[in-house]
Amino acid sequence: METIFLVLNFISEHIITPLFLHLSNWLVILLIRPMDFLHIAMPLQVFLLGILTALLSWRLRTILKIPERTEAFRRLFQRKKQEQGMLAKGIDNKYARDALLRVSDEEIDEEYNAFMADYFSRYATAYLLPAVVAMAWIQNAFPKTLLFEKTGSPLLIDLGNKIPGIQGLSVAAVFLAAYLLSLICLFSYQGFKKRRRGRQILKEGT
Repeated sequence: METIFLVLNFISEHIITPLFLHLSNWLVILLIRPMDFLHIAMPLQVFLLGILTALLSWRLRTILKIPERTEAFRRLFQRKKQEQGMLAKGIDNKYARDALLRVSDEEIDEEYNAFMADYFSRYATAYLLPAVVAMAWIQNAFPKTLLFEKTGSPLLIDLGNKIPGIQGLSVAAVFLAAYLLSLICLFSYQGFKKRRRGRQILKEGT
């Protein structure tokens, strides 16, 4: 067991940590340095990085086929329920019908649990993982020492007690606000497109 811990510690210190440090440095060069060159204010930089992370999550959502898998399970669930109802109608014996429904419900529950496990793992990969990793990197790229140097405050946006009870906004708060607002806009736009497509289908049908 001690040997395993030593190997894992070696991998972490000499492979994983240096890899993340190099990746972090490259992201700073590719994303933050150009914004510094353009004299973009730090709060706006963090906000833009939140938008980019939301776009990455949206792309991962497409790659992982989350909408397609959700729709496929919804159709499967409806079909199973319809088949269950049709089979139950064909059985006159109450006990046999109840036994059939119980077995059928257990089968549907197993499929539902499997779907939910897959669903949450894909959502975590598409949304939670990018947000957590990006936020950790951004907080490292905008440390409090840099904020003190640029703004004289450990906060990204110092409101100076202009709002009672709120001193200001941290890097994490601005990033998460941008990330969540971007996702809300993306989902709203997708819903708008679906509704418009539905209205067009209805018009063509009439």
